[in-house]
Amino acid sequence: MAVGAEARGQVVPFAQVARQTVEQEVRWRQQAGGKAAGALTAAYVAAFGASHPLAKKVGAWPAVFGVAGAVALASWAVADRHV
Repeated sequence: MAVGAEARGQVVPFAQVARQTVEQEVRWRQQAGGKAAGALTAAYVAAFGASHPLAKKVGAWPAVFGVAGAVALASWAVADRHV
C-alpha cells in the first residue's frame, strides 16, 4: 500500500517540474531566440537526468546544487546576460 501512495506523491512534483520547464523555455525563447531556448531546455533536462547518477557518487544535495548551478550559469551566459 505504501508503494502506491509514494508513487501517487511523485505525480505532483513531476507535473510541477514539467510546468516550470515549459515556463522557463518560453522566457528563454523571448530573451535569446528559439535555438538558444532549445539548447538551454536540452541542457536543463540533461542536467536533471544527470543529477540522479551523480547523486550516488557525491550525495543528493551536492549533485542538485552542482547541476542547478551549471544550468543557471549557462542560462545567464546565453539568455540573461544581455537583458
